[in-house]
Amino acid sequence: NLSRKILAHNKDKSNKNSSIAHYLRKYKHVPIWVLVNHIEFGELRHLLKHSKKSLQNNICKDCLEFIGQNIPDNHSQFQPETLNSFLENINDIRNICAHNNRLLGFRCHQSTKYWAPLHEKYNIQKEDERRSAYEAFITLQCFISRNEYAIMHNTFKKRFKTLSNKLKTIPVNNVLKELGFPDNWHIDNDKIEQL
Repeated sequence: NLSRKILAHNKDKSNKNSSIAHYLRKYKHVPIWVLVNHIEFGELRHLLKHSKKSLQNNICKDCLEFIGQNIPDNHSQFQPETLNSFLENINDIRNICAHNNRLLGFRCHQSTKYWAPLHEKYNIQKEDERRSAYEAFITLQCFISRNEYAIMHNTFKKRFKTLSNKLKTIPVNNVLKELGFPDNWHIDNDKIEQL
């Protein structure tokens, strides 16, 4: 699949000045760090999932920087199985949104792997289902900086408050429930201050 992407990219004359074309012309191959800028999220997820365990472990170690910013005092190891399950659900939510499908009531194909440092923070139990948009929302803490997560969290909080003020026929908690968020999430959770 990646080789087809390189060939298709190379055949397209409008791409003659791209990084892929440059590496093919000059070196006759395309390094992964160049190719990764031209592949879709799902392709990247599959590439990671089928990579050697040693590479997956290194990526998990790299994620610890983000995890440490968002989940302080985390002493648990972040395993490739957890990483892959989180990315799978993030990808499911991304696909629903990208294709303008209905997010309300949507459930990802599988529950994410239970990871105590994250799930205990939100009182999510091992036996709870973890397939909602809310689950994907909280798992993003493992992949983005504290400030990026704060912006997203605060934006959601503000949008849910606005929605709550505009709804006349149903309570906002019905909408929150359909997305997997706890009741009154927008009220009960404080704004996250950026650093």
